[in-house]
Amino acid sequence: MTIRDRLRSRQRPTTTYPMRVADTQDAERELLEAQAAYRRASRLGGPDSPEARDAKTRVEQAEEALRSCYVDIKLVALPPDELEALIAQHPPREGVDDGPVNAETYPRALFLACVDAEGMTREDWEYVLDHTCSYGERQELYLLAQALNTRGPSTALPKGWMPTRR
Repeated sequence: MTIRDRLRSRQRPTTTYPMRVADTQDAERELLEAQAAYRRASRLGGPDSPEARDAKTRVEQAEEALRSCYVDIKLVALPPDELEALIAQHPPREGVDDGPVNAETYPRALFLACVDAEGMTREDWEYVLDHTCSYGERQELYLLAQALNTRGPSTALPKGWMPTRR
């Protein structure tokens, strides 16, 4: 595959936000207890003992119960031209906004443009933002959409690794 092919087939970056939709207190407690039971059973009878296998099953069930307390909200970065058009639609308010956009309207518009609908309408997402999100969750979603669209090169490369320059 050529560089041209690789670059043209590159997918837009995505990320997910795990949003809690149920109380996690009981599930977290059960997971901690199940993990402790597994460690105890593994230490006493070995990791292949019947007790350890049963405890491992309990851990897996507890992990699944905790996962069911969350839904993943997927965000997809906009193509650059769409992002630029969205920015142009939300110009800064004179004397109010310091940056290049209207700080009141742009974050919400960006999130709504990036969120993977997954069967939900814009009105559904508006309801979630206005009625079921906490202030902190809403701000975190807005910041995540902004970060996804203004990303730079990854800094998560292994230490000492650099791509070769030709």
